Amino acid sequence: MAYTINGDWIGKEFHAALGEDLGVSAIPTADGRKMVPTFSSHVLSFPNQSLTGSKRAQLLKLANYLQSIAVQKHFWLAMGAIPVEQAAFEHAQKNARGYLKKTIELMAETKPLPADKEMTFIWDAMGKGFLRHREGALDGQAAAKYMQQLAERHIRNAQRMVTPATANP
Repeated sequence: MAYTINGDWIGKEFHAALGEDLGVSAIPTADGRKMVPTFSSHVLSFPNQSLTGSKRAQLLKLANYLQSIAVQKHFWLAMGAIPVEQAAFEHAQKNARGYLKKTIELMAETKPLPADKEMTFIWDAMGKGFLRHREGALDGQAAAKYMQQLAERHIRNAQRMVTPATANP
């Protein structure tokens, strides 16, 4: 049996490859402790204060379009991406079958992924740790320890950069 922790963005591809052999379940316990899965959504980002610029109206129109019922339903049908718009979500919830139905049911047990800036360091550390594990440089336990240490070091370094140095009297 193989196990992967993933999200709705890959479900359709997994189902295409595995068909009815694809199983969807809650994240297993670790050392007897229940792990709480997280969810996130795609983020629209408008850098350089562009929402205060001359293209504000067009950018807001794009954001509203992408969050509309019709587009959210399309994302659901085309990719199996769980809609963020309430009416589209209720439609998906009502019409879901198979692995998609189970995915939506499991959403009730999730919490939002923190949007803290530290998450950038955590994702980076996990990527580096998984790469070392995949390439055989570290076993699972060593890779997990490496990820933890790397994330903590990056977070400490970032905190030092924003903390003003105190002058010696």
